[in-house]
Amino acid sequence: MSKAQDFNTFLQQTVLKKADEQYKRAMEHLIQNKQQVIDEYVEAFQNLCLDIKQNQRLNPAIKVSYIQYSLLFSHVLLKKAPYRLEAFDEDYYLGNVISEADYNPTWLFEPLHAFYEEIQREAKKYILRVTPIEVERIFLIELKKYEEVIKFLAKEAIETLVDTEEYQSLPYGEEIQFRIGEYRGTTDILFIKNDRNDALWRYVCGLFSNQAR
Repeated sequence: MSKAQDFNTFLQQTVLKKADEQYKRAMEHLIQNKQQVIDEYVEAFQNLCLDIKQNQRLNPAIKVSYIQYSLLFSHVLLKKAPYRLEAFDEDYYLGNVISEADYNPTWLFEPLHAFYEEIQREAKKYILRVTPIEVERIFLIELKKYEEVIKFLAKEAIETLVDTEEYQSLPYGEEIQFRIGEYRGTTDILFIKNDRNDALWRYVCGLFSNQAR
């Protein structure tokens, strides 16, 4: 059997099966514990805000223009907290990092690491047919699915996040962009904090509050 045939067998019989098993494990946790998961996401933001306030005491002129959830690939491979929260001034990457905090969704990344360990172990049965580099590449491809879960979660958590005292008291100039993506790489806007959006949020909350009476 050729190397290509062995590699295809490895993909079909091991990789796809193990990937599906571990991803289902993560999704089951999300479905069963959705509010807890959202609260953990928001808690990381609150920790960042506490650090911002501490730094603002030292420098009252601090204004936040960007808050970003960034995935660090090196931390994923090393099993460290995979996400870093950063608050930037108006110059973004070219400016100053005002504050930092970690976000470690172990419920999501433990299944991903279990998948990696399983395919590493199974790959040893294909000596000289499936290399460690190929296994790592498979792992990084699978990681993209897990990134999308966090992006979905981030959007689901917005309502909880903007209702916190920490969000409402953030020091900012014209606006703050909340973004998510790769560390020092491509990011997507989650939402924008400015006077107009804050007023709209208060109005919507007021409507729901009145309807509940």
